[in-house]
Amino acid sequence: NLEGPYAMELTLSDLAELEKQLHATLTHVRARKIQMMLESVKSLHDQEKMLKEENQLLEKQIVAMKNGKDSDHPLYHPPQQTTLSLLK
Repeated sequence: NLEGPYAMELTLSDLAELEKQLHATLTHVRARKIQMMLESVKSLHDQEKMLKEENQLLEKQIVAMKNGKDSDHPLYHPPQQTTLSLLK
């Protein structure tokens, strides 16, 4: 703790050693931060690739549906509403 009367008791070499320790710790923290950011970027790139592939598949399905090639697809025919027996 560098507060209070103990701060005045530190020698120049103590302060130099403390500075070295702080620098090493800060370097470690920055390296970890960079590593985490790179992992996040990779994850986002992977997600982007997956979404692009999914989008291409959906676009192909839309084209097929418009051309009538996939008329049995559930999205091609909207569900019919059934009448409740109570309302008859």
